[in-house]
Amino acid sequence: MRVAFRVDASLVIGTGHVMRCLTLARMLEAHGARCHFICADLPGNLGQFLCQNGVSLTLLPAPRGDAAAPLDYSSWSGLTWADDAEATARELQKQPADWLVVDHYGLDAQWEAAVLRATGAKCLIIDDLANRPHLGRWLLDPGPQRTSADYKQFVPSDCDLLLGPRYALLRPEFSELRDRVLPTRKKRSLRHVLVTMGGVDLPNASSAILSCLDRLTLPEGFHVTLVLGGTAPHLENLRARAEELSFPCDIKVDVRDLHHLMAKADLAIGAAGGTAWERCVLGLPSLMLSTAENQIPAARALEQAGAAVSLGFLADGDGWVDTLAESLQRVRNPRVLAELARNSSSLCDGKGAIRVEKRMRAALETS
Repeated sequence: MRVAFRVDASLVIGTGHVMRCLTLARMLEAHGARCHFICADLPGNLGQFLCQNGVSLTLLPAPRGDAAAPLDYSSWSGLTWADDAEATARELQKQPADWLVVDHYGLDAQWEAAVLRATGAKCLIIDDLANRPHLGRWLLDPGPQRTSADYKQFVPSDCDLLLGPRYALLRPEFSELRDRVLPTRKKRSLRHVLVTMGGVDLPNASSAILSCLDRLTLPEGFHVTLVLGGTAPHLENLRARAEELSFPCDIKVDVRDLHHLMAKADLAIGAAGGTAWERCVLGLPSLMLSTAENQIPAARALEQAGAAVSLGFLADGDGWVDTLAESLQRVRNPRVLAELARNSSSLCDGKGAIRVEKRMRAALETS
């Protein structure tokens, strides 16, 4: 099975789309597939990281750069949809694929029509928005609030919808560690906080979190682990800030053992993106800040399930910092931590990539 991925990372887009596609690619490769990534050459792209990890990669030129606002999805790739489709189709003609996986908010049915007409590949769309038409016969949306009704007007009537956290694309290390970690959650107290505001953290929410923690009276032995990607623009400033704090703060970059860091942590303060499901698999209690508008529904759903505390939306102003301080006082109660852990662990088992790989393989075998 030959699988191509059209997905981007940048300072505006972040790294999450590429990382979840890489998770699926690794699962496919473990079952004999050959995978190839097609990404735009944008500032903050993960091309070097992918190549260092042995990924076959084509970088598309992006002449318009990465000047788009985060919600201007149509310009995320730096190309018009037609130019992007032409360049992608050209690459797929050089390296034919049985499957094309598209994880990109800036691409829709018109792009898909142009590329699929030229290649004939089966198409899996990965989406979180349910806001535009698609032609792909398979669509994955891991959001906890998603139903088929959300996509009824946007996909063909025979589209196979893979909806909900059971299809969240998480590395197998999380599910493999799950049975060992969950029993330990019953007796935790607030000592070790893991801060994960995304690989890029362009608005530098991490700095505001550290400052908030530094103003609080913290329990003895309290310490923080802060995780960022190597392309994070505020990395050096955060390293300098960490030296000034009243508590130990260990900054880790481009980690490969996030599952172990989550297992050791008593609480996470993080964005409400894909990492939220990794935290759920390991029952890690979370205070979540929505850094993009499309994260808000998931954050609300997790809070309603008693699986996390939503701090609000970053773009709404600094009120979330006060909510963070209040929430930190609340989770100092071990019973609150244990309840959050129990509720979050019930939402996701971490085996989504296994399920998706099986569906993709079965679709080829029956076609």
